[in-house]
Amino acid sequence: MRIMVRKKKAQFQIQQMAFMIIALFIFFAIAGLFVLNISLSDVKSSVQDLKTEKAITFLSTLPSMTEFNFPGSCTNCIDKDKARVFSEYSEEYRQFFPLDSLKLFKVYPEPEDISGGEVVCPSDDCIILFNSTEDGIQEYSTFVALCEKSRRSGVASDDCEIWKMVGGVEFLE
Repeated sequence: MRIMVRKKKAQFQIQQMAFMIIALFIFFAIAGLFVLNISLSDVKSSVQDLKTEKAITFLSTLPSMTEFNFPGSCTNCIDKDKARVFSEYSEEYRQFFPLDSLKLFKVYPEPEDISGGEVVCPSDDCIILFNSTEDGIQEYSTFVALCEKSRRSGVASDDCEIWKMVGGVEFLE
């Protein structure tokens, strides 16, 4: 009889130990998920910071790219004709750009197509290289000189205007 009581007591202690091990495992699993969630949120913010930095850097280097630069004396000017042609074929080249949208808006001399203080697109005062259809786009901008060759009174000259280049990247929530 005494042996039976010891066996039951030993079984009870084994069950207690098993439940404690399971409880500790669950506790550490929840704690691990909490730590993992915190570290992943840091990764998400790092990804957004990198996308932002890449977009700003790209906007500053775009005028010097061969596909867009204006031949002649202006080193960081965009060729207006090249930009217009690129906008027609932009979907084929979109994968090579780190941006989700890229637009150019005329600033000076005063645009002709203005509605509510903003330039109306599409028009001669706006060039959409590619546009995103998604919501949650964070936009960054810079000013560039858009130039084109023109001929006045038989003399070739460079006509330059100030445009705003706006690039957008998808904002992660």
